[in-house]
Parts: sequence; structure tokens; C-alpha cells
Amino acid sequence: MWGRVRGAFLSLVPGLAGFPLQPGNRVAPAYTMSFFRYFNKHRELIPLAMIMTTTLSGMVYTGIRALRRSDIIIDRWNNPEPWEKVDPTEPQKLFSIHQKWEPIQELEEIRKVFKG
Repeated sequence: MWGRVRGAFLSLVPGLAGFPLQPGNRVAPAYTMSFFRYFNKHRELIPLAMIMTTTLSGMVYTGIRALRRSDIIIDRWNNPEPWEKVDPTEPQKLFSIHQKWEPIQELEEIRKVFKG
């Protein structure tokens, strides 16, 4: 029974039509070809794959960076004031050119007075 169901399914898919049933079939489906052979055969997909890889890498990088920043609160019960732990020497922007991040002495003195 499963052979008939499998054969019916493979006849519906254009690239797989009759592949396992006829040994003389020279059209190999995409899952049997290696990654590089597939892109060598379909060169028009190379820019699309590069764009998708770059986009996914950027998404992962941005997500990890957003979770590690101090303005994102994940655990609000154990860290009620995360803005107090911001390092003024570390830039908080995604991209900054030739900017020095130094603490302002007057603000540090006021912070020490109020913290006690």
C-alpha cells in the first residue's frame, strides 16, 4: 500500500516524477545533489543565497547584541535598575566614529552623594 502512495506522491512532484521507480531516469532531485553541485547547476540562485546568508547573519548578530545590551530588561526582578550598571566608557551606539566615552566628573560626584 505504501508503495502506491509513494508512487502517487512522486508522480505529482515534477522533479521527482518516476525517479525511484525508473532506474534509467537521469533527472536527480535536489536532495540527492550536493550543495555545491546544485548551485553550480543553478547559478542564478548564488546571489539569492548570498543575500539570504548575509541577512540571516545580520539578524542573528542584531538579536544577540540586543539581548546583551543594558537597556534590554529580561529579568526585571533580580535587576530592578539596569541603567545603573551602564559603563560610560563603553559606547552604547551601534556605530560611532572617533568618539571618546568618558564619565563626567560632576555627575559621578552627585551619584556618589545620593548613593551614600
